[in-house]
Amino acid sequence: MLIAPVDLKHDQIALTLITHAEKKGMSVLRKAASNEEFEKTIAARIKNSQEKWFHGVVPLACTDVRSLVADGDTNQRSTGDRLYYVLDTDMEGLPHHADVFATVPHPYDPKSSKAAWRAQRERLMKLMLRDFSSPEQFRGGAHASHTHAARDGTN
Repeated sequence: MLIAPVDLKHDQIALTLITHAEKKGMSVLRKAASNEEFEKTIAARIKNSQEKWFHGVVPLACTDVRSLVADGDTNQRSTGDRLYYVLDTDMEGLPHHADVFATVPHPYDPKSSKAAWRAQRERLMKLMLRDFSSPEQFRGGAHASHTHAARDGTN
């Protein structure tokens, strides 16, 4: 789910989420999540409906995320090193919750790790932007009331 301030475009939101994967985990819900789970997650992420809203959903297959691997040897990656992983992190009332994390480059150095992460972002970004669904498209608009247009009456 893409939840962010309205002035961000979808690629900017995606980049923000990728940064979350590098720092604290990119929160995701699995396809089997109920509409109630989506509602709980949206409500938890939108503390102030004037500052953040629901922009839509990007379906990511775990196998696609896990298949993102280093193409060649560098000083921080070996060929075949996994770039991201997905962990089940079910939360109370959210049994289909998971997080996407960026793997830590080796040897770990905060300054050089940022460069390694920047180099691998493009591949996850492509996955995130290929099948974007607007709130109106996702599950028949069941969660469209959380959009900016619905909040300001322009919907």
